[in-house]
This record gives sequence, structure tokens and C-alpha cells, in this order.
Amino acid sequence: MTDVAWMEPELLTVGEAKIKGFLAAEPGLAAFRFQLTDLARGRAAAAPWPSP
Repeated sequence: MTDVAWMEPELLTVGEAKIKGFLAAEPGLAAFRFQLTDLARGRAAAAPWPSP
């Protein structure tokens, strides 16, 4: 698992729209659709809370 540990931080910087674009453009990524969209959703949940 450590062989791909660099992927998550890199993908988090890309953003959800670009990940969806990658999925649409590359049929070979279909096997990873859940993991990639789940990662994109997690990015939104990990965003810093707005200051009051």
C-alpha cells in the first residue's frame, strides 16, 4: 500500500471536476470510479471549517 501512498495527496490537489474529467476520458479508470469519487467527496468533508 505504501507504493501508492503518494497518490491520495496528489489527487486531493486535483479537485473533483478534474477527477470526473479523467473518469470520462479514460475508460480504464472505471474500475477505480468508486475510490476516486469517494476521495473527491472526502476532500470536501476535510475542507477547513469557515471562521465564525
